[in-house]
Amino acid sequence: MRFILISDSHGNKKGIDKIFKTIKFDYLFFMGDGLSDLDNYVYLDNVISVSGNCDFFSRENNEKIITIGNDIIFVTHGNKYGVKSGLEKLKTRIDEIKPKFAFFGHTHSKHIEEYNGCTIINPGSFSKFFDDNARGVVLEINDNDVKICDLVINC
Repeated sequence: MRFILISDSHGNKKGIDKIFKTIKFDYLFFMGDGLSDLDNYVYLDNVISVSGNCDFFSRENNEKIITIGNDIIFVTHGNKYGVKSGLEKLKTRIDEIKPKFAFFGHTHSKHIEEYNGCTIINPGSFSKFFDDNARGVVLEINDNDVKICDLVINC
Protein backbone atom coordinates (compact mmCIF):
# COMPACT_ATOMS: atom_id res chain seq x y z
CA MET A 1 0.00 0.00 0.00
CA ARG A 2 1.41 3.39 -0.98
CA PHE A 3 0.21 6.64 0.59
CA ILE A 4 1.09 10.17 -0.50
CA LEU A 5 0.90 12.69 2.36
CA ILE A 6 0.72 16.41 1.64
CA SER A 7 -0.48 19.47 3.51
CA ASP A 8 -0.55 23.25 3.33
CA SER A 9 -0.31 23.62 -0.44
CA HIS A 10 -1.47 27.26 -0.29
CA GLY A 11 -2.11 27.67 -4.03
CA ASN A 12 0.18 24.98 -5.46
CA LYS A 13 -2.39 23.39 -7.75
CA LYS A 14 0.33 22.73 -10.36
CA GLY A 15 2.24 20.52 -7.91
CA ILE A 16 -0.90 18.55 -7.01
CA ASP A 17 -1.69 18.02 -10.70
CA LYS A 18 1.86 16.70 -11.14
CA ILE A 19 1.35 14.12 -8.37
CA PHE A 20 -1.77 12.74 -10.02
CA LYS A 21 -0.14 12.64 -13.47
CA THR A 22 3.23 11.14 -12.49
CA ILE A 23 3.01 9.10 -9.28
CA LYS A 24 1.25 5.80 -8.64
CA PHE A 25 -0.33 5.56 -5.21
CA ASP A 26 -3.19 3.88 -3.41
CA TYR A 27 -4.29 6.87 -1.31
CA LEU A 28 -3.49 10.55 -1.15
CA PHE A 29 -3.97 12.26 2.21
CA PHE A 30 -4.32 16.05 2.28
CA MET A 31 -4.15 17.67 5.70
CA GLY A 32 -5.69 21.04 4.84
CA ASP A 33 -4.82 24.63 3.91
CA GLY A 34 -5.22 24.62 0.16
CA LEU A 35 -8.21 22.32 -0.14
CA SER A 36 -9.31 24.13 -3.31
CA ASP A 37 -5.97 23.17 -4.90
CA LEU A 38 -7.25 19.59 -5.03
CA ASP A 39 -9.96 20.78 -7.43
CA ASN A 40 -11.95 17.78 -8.72
CA TYR A 41 -9.44 15.30 -7.29
CA VAL A 42 -11.18 15.79 -3.94
CA TYR A 43 -14.06 13.66 -5.24
CA LEU A 44 -11.90 10.59 -5.94
CA ASP A 45 -12.41 7.63 -3.61
CA ASN A 46 -8.69 7.38 -2.88
CA VAL A 47 -8.31 11.01 -1.76
CA ILE A 48 -8.75 11.64 1.97
CA SER A 49 -8.81 15.33 2.86
CA VAL A 50 -9.56 17.58 5.81
CA SER A 51 -9.90 21.34 5.99
CA GLY A 52 -7.38 23.66 7.58
CA ASN A 53 -7.65 27.04 9.23
CA CYS A 54 -7.09 28.77 5.84
CA ASP A 55 -9.76 26.77 4.00
CA PHE A 56 -12.38 29.46 4.49
CA PHE A 57 -15.99 28.45 3.83
CA SER A 58 -15.07 24.79 3.37
CA ARG A 59 -17.63 22.26 4.50
CA GLU A 60 -14.94 19.59 4.87
CA ASN A 61 -14.30 18.25 8.36
CA ASN A 62 -11.18 19.36 10.22
CA GLU A 63 -10.42 15.76 11.17
CA LYS A 64 -11.32 12.25 10.07
CA ILE A 65 -10.84 8.77 11.47
CA ILE A 66 -10.77 6.12 8.78
CA THR A 67 -9.91 2.45 8.52
CA ILE A 68 -7.90 1.01 5.66
CA GLY A 69 -7.45 -2.73 5.93
CA ASN A 70 -6.90 -3.33 9.63
CA ASP A 71 -5.31 0.06 10.28
CA ILE A 72 -7.04 3.01 11.93
CA ILE A 73 -5.79 6.32 10.55
CA PHE A 74 -6.38 9.69 12.19
CA VAL A 75 -6.18 12.69 9.85
CA THR A 76 -6.33 16.31 11.03
CA HIS A 77 -4.99 19.71 10.10
CA GLY A 78 -3.77 20.14 13.66
CA ASN A 79 -4.71 23.74 14.41
CA LYS A 80 -7.44 22.68 16.84
CA TYR A 81 -4.80 20.72 18.77
CA GLY A 82 -2.36 23.61 19.02
CA VAL A 83 0.39 21.72 17.19
CA LYS A 84 2.46 24.86 16.66
CA SER A 85 2.99 24.91 20.44
CA GLY A 86 3.58 21.18 20.88
CA LEU A 87 1.93 17.82 20.31
CA GLU A 88 0.51 17.18 23.79
CA LYS A 89 -3.15 17.77 22.81
CA LEU A 90 -2.73 15.77 19.61
CA LYS A 91 -1.21 12.90 21.59
CA THR A 92 -4.15 13.00 24.02
CA ARG A 93 -6.48 12.53 21.04
CA ILE A 94 -4.26 9.71 19.75
CA ASP A 95 -4.49 8.02 23.17
CA GLU A 96 -8.30 8.19 22.90
CA ILE A 97 -8.67 6.66 19.42
CA LYS A 98 -5.52 4.49 19.28
CA PRO A 99 -4.74 4.76 15.56
CA LYS A 100 -1.79 3.08 13.87
CA PHE A 101 -1.10 6.32 11.97
CA ALA A 102 -1.83 9.99 12.69
CA PHE A 103 -1.31 12.59 9.95
CA PHE A 104 -1.37 16.34 10.54
CA GLY A 105 -0.20 19.63 9.01
CA HIS A 106 -0.45 23.30 10.01
CA THR A 107 3.17 23.83 11.18
CA HIS A 108 4.71 23.72 7.66
CA SER A 109 7.50 21.64 9.21
CA LYS A 110 8.10 17.96 8.58
CA HIS A 111 7.79 15.83 11.70
CA ILE A 112 7.90 12.05 12.12
CA GLU A 113 7.58 10.36 15.50
CA GLU A 114 6.59 7.05 17.03
CA TYR A 115 4.24 7.39 19.99
CA ASN A 116 2.45 4.57 21.85
CA GLY A 117 2.28 2.33 18.78
CA CYS A 118 1.25 5.18 16.47
CA THR A 119 3.36 6.68 13.70
CA ILE A 120 2.75 10.44 13.74
CA ILE A 121 3.61 12.26 10.51
CA ASN A 122 3.48 15.87 9.43
CA PRO A 123 4.67 15.97 5.80
CA GLY A 124 5.58 19.67 5.99
CA SER A 125 4.35 22.26 3.51
CA PHE A 126 3.56 21.39 -0.10
CA SER A 127 3.75 25.07 -1.02
CA LYS A 128 6.78 26.54 -2.79
CA PHE A 129 7.85 29.14 -0.23
CA PHE A 130 11.60 28.56 -0.38
CA ASP A 131 12.27 27.25 -3.89
CA ASP A 132 10.44 25.64 -6.80
CA ASN A 133 10.11 22.32 -4.98
CA ALA A 134 7.02 21.21 -3.08
CA ARG A 135 7.52 18.63 -0.38
CA GLY A 136 5.55 15.82 1.18
CA VAL A 137 5.96 12.24 2.34
CA VAL A 138 5.52 8.83 0.73
CA LEU A 139 4.46 6.12 3.16
CA GLU A 140 4.78 2.53 1.93
CA ILE A 141 3.19 -0.24 3.98
CA ASN A 142 3.81 -3.92 3.20
CA ASP A 143 2.53 -6.28 5.88
CA ASN A 144 4.38 -5.11 9.01
CA ASP A 145 7.08 -3.24 7.11
CA VAL A 146 6.66 0.55 6.99
CA LYS A 147 8.92 2.73 4.85
CA ILE A 148 8.83 6.54 4.97
CA CYS A 149 10.41 8.55 2.14
CA ASP A 150 10.59 12.19 1.13
CA LEU A 151 8.45 13.40 -1.75
CA VAL A 152 9.87 16.29 -3.76
CA ILE A 153 7.94 17.70 -6.72
CA ASN A 154 9.55 20.35 -8.88
CA CYS A 155 6.93 22.92 -9.81
